[in-house]
Amino acid sequence: MLTPLEEIPLSSRTLYTDAFREQALQKAFNRGEVSITSIAEQLNISHWTLKNWMTKARRIQHNNSAPRNSAGTARPGERSAAERMQFLLDSYGLESEALGAFCRQHGLFTPQLEQWRQAFEHGLTPAPGARDELRELKHSNTKLERELRRKEKALAEAAALLVLQTNFHQLWEDKGE
Repeated sequence: MLTPLEEIPLSSRTLYTDAFREQALQKAFNRGEVSITSIAEQLNISHWTLKNWMTKARRIQHNNSAPRNSAGTARPGERSAAERMQFLLDSYGLESEALGAFCRQHGLFTPQLEQWRQAFEHGLTPAPGARDELRELKHSNTKLERELRRKEKALAEAAALLVLQTNFHQLWEDKGE
């Protein structure tokens, strides 16, 4: 059984300096045809440790290089309704090249603007808590469907037992005559 990291005594965990990690990551990322396992063996560390360090470094690099909007979020879908409306107003009437330049400048895609326009026209902008509410409704719906299937099976079983009981009584009555 695995023990949580907090329960492992500090003396049994190997602590590495930031400089060592940085050098190991440089070796790993610039390894060419050499495997991660062989680099880990050269450094006398577990290859899983090296892989974890590489994953974390890539994640940090990706987060730092992601384009940010005015609200500071990296995802265009997380823009507020006011921001969406402003982008729609600013992009209204732009031709294809100008629209493409506008989208690149603001980290958007042309289909996103079209979706936002349609959503505003139809009033389908979801409320802030709508996702959580939808998730809860789906969960309760799943539970209710499961309960309904269970009750239908129980009802079918009871009906089958009733038919069998009736047939059994008729059989005994016929033999009694």
